[in-house]
Amino acid sequence: MFTWDNIEQLPQHIDAFIHLAGIAHDMGNKIKPSLYCEVNEVLTKTIFDYFCSSTAQIFIHFSSVAAVAQNVDDV
Repeated sequence: MFTWDNIEQLPQHIDAFIHLAGIAHDMGNKIKPSLYCEVNEVLTKTIFDYFCSSTAQIFIHFSSVAAVAQNVDDV
């Protein structure tokens, strides 16, 4: 299993990164803010930094509207 602690174990020749990991839709505020930040910000930055130093030329990041607002009406 991949974690940000073993990112250096990824293969050197990667064509593309598709980043789907994240914590979303915590409408009840049950997740600790530190974990939310670690997964959604620190992990994403770590993966993107690795992408920038790799031979890959494509980085695709999927997110959700909940990352911007609690309700679609708020956007």
